[in-house]
Amino acid sequence: MDNSTRRPQKRTWPFLDPGPIHPLTGPVLIKGAKPGDLLEIEFLDILPERFAFTCILPGLGFLADLFTTPFLVKWKIENNYSTSEQLPGVRIPGASFMGVSGVAPSKEKVKEWAKRESDAMAKGHVVFPPDPAGAVPASGLAATEGLRTVPPRECGGNFDVKQLTKGSRLFLPVYVDGALFSTGDGHFAQGD
Repeated sequence: MDNSTRRPQKRTWPFLDPGPIHPLTGPVLIKGAKPGDLLEIEFLDILPERFAFTCILPGLGFLADLFTTPFLVKWKIENNYSTSEQLPGVRIPGASFMGVSGVAPSKEKVKEWAKRESDAMAKGHVVFPPDPAGAVPASGLAATEGLRTVPPRECGGNFDVKQLTKGSRLFLPVYVDGALFSTGDGHFAQGD
């Protein structure tokens, strides 16, 4: 059974605020972009910071049923490799990519996708519903009805596709004037 059909386990990390660890840049207005267009994004370069972390959170992720204890590794990044004192002898080569990329949906798509995701959540699928806590702005329709990046959808979202590295191209349909492109959630590397 794949992760998309598993009911999430009870979370043991109610203290986690995913906002600070999942920052996005944008939205960026793309002059001339209009609904019906296809936006081509080319990733020219993705430069990592010198520090990174890997965490396992019970109830979240592809192998949530196998890893039930929280675990955090802190990485030092130098010369396109990451190492950690917590994992002696492990050296990870860099293959940086952006985990989240997307464009703004139209009001009609927000309603359509919110219904679809509400139905999915009722069936036990992992969906992050709108949440004003940590939303920017913290009030108004964006906070109370705005779609989050999980699950990803036709306009983009949290893909975590490791192949979207430097030189890659991503194509997204445009739903609003100016497309309003955002990206973030940078990764230094990711396995399969």
